[in-house]
Amino acid sequence: MISFTVLSLIYFILIFMVIIALIREKICFKDPELSATVIVCARNEEYNLPDLVRSLKALEYPEGMLEILLVDDASTDKTRELIEKAAREDSRIRAIHIHEKEEGLSGKKNAITQAVGLADGEIILLTDADCRPGPMWVKRMVACFNEETGMVLGFSPIEKAGGLFQRFLEFDHLARVAVQTAGAYWNIPPYSTARNLAFRRRVFFEVNGYESSGTIATGDDFFLTRDIWLKTSRTFRQAMHPESFVVTKRDNFSKKYVRQQLRRNGKILHLAPLHRGMGLFVLLYYLAIPISIFTLPPFIWGGSLIVKTFLEWLGIIIAGKRFGYLKLALWFPLIAFYYPFHVLISSAAGSVKENPWK
Repeated sequence: MISFTVLSLIYFILIFMVIIALIREKICFKDPELSATVIVCARNEEYNLPDLVRSLKALEYPEGMLEILLVDDASTDKTRELIEKAAREDSRIRAIHIHEKEEGLSGKKNAITQAVGLADGEIILLTDADCRPGPMWVKRMVACFNEETGMVLGFSPIEKAGGLFQRFLEFDHLARVAVQTAGAYWNIPPYSTARNLAFRRRVFFEVNGYESSGTIATGDDFFLTRDIWLKTSRTFRQAMHPESFVVTKRDNFSKKYVRQQLRRNGKILHLAPLHRGMGLFVLLYYLAIPISIFTLPPFIWGGSLIVKTFLEWLGIIIAGKRFGYLKLALWFPLIAFYYPFHVLISSAAGSVKENPWK
C-alpha cells in the first residue's frame, strides 16, 4: 500500500510540473536581431515541395538577415529541379545537392550536417517538406533566443480533418507538446521535433553535431536536443506564439504512419539517464495500477485513479487552450485509456528495430 501510494504521489508531482510549465511558459516578443537560416532536407518530395516553397517565399524577416537552404538529399524524382527553380525565383533560397555521405553519418543527419556547415545564419531553423510554416514563423522562433538559449522547441499541429483517428493524432501531438513544454520550462528537455526546431549554429558545432549518434539513421532532432542538454549549459525555450506553429500534413493510418510512430517513440534506450529513469518510473506506475486493483482497498486505488484522471484532464485542458486544441478535452475519456498503451507498445517495438528516414 505504501509503495503504490508513493508511486502515485511522484506521478502526480510529474503531472503537476507539466501543468505549471503550460501555465507559466511565456510567449516571446522581441524584434529580430539575429540572422537566420532555414534548412529543409528533402528526399523524393516532388509532391510536397510546391506548397512548401510557396510558404517559404512568404516568410517575413528583415532584408539580408534570412536565407533558406533547400537540400536535395540524393532524390530520384523531380526534387532537384523544383529546388533549383525555387532558388531562381527567390534570392533568399539556395539549392544544395547532397550526393556523398560524410564519414560516420547516416540518413537525414548527413544532409543536415552538410547544410549547417554551409549556412550563414546565427540561428538554424529546421522544418520538413510536408510542413507549412506561416509568414511570421522565423520571427516568432528567433524572438525566443536570449544569450543563454541554445535551442527553441516548436509545435507542429496537423491539418484539420474529421474522424476518430484524426482526434487521436491531435491528442498525440498535444500530449507530446505538453511534455515537451515542461521539458523546456524546467530545462530538462526529453525530445524535440524537427518539423519545427531552432538552435544556435555555433552550439551545433560545440556538441560536434551528430558525432555521438551519426551511425543511427533516425533521431536527428532527439539526439541534438539530448547532446545540447548534456554537453552545454545552454537553456531551452518552448515557442508558444500561435504564429510560431508549423502545420504539417495529416497522416493516414498506413505503414508510413506506423514507422513514424516507431521512430518517434523508439528512443527510450538512448534517453539521457534522467529521462530514462522517468520513463521507467511511469511504466512502473502503470503496471502497479492493475495490481493495486486486486490487492489494495478500493479507496486506495480508486482515489489514486480519480486524482490521476483529474490532473491529466486538467493538463489536456490547459495544453489545449494554449495550443489551439481545447475541444480535445471532450475526447479525453475515450482516448486517454488507450493512449498510454500506444506509447508503451510503440516505444518497446521501436527500440527493438530501427526505422530509418526514407
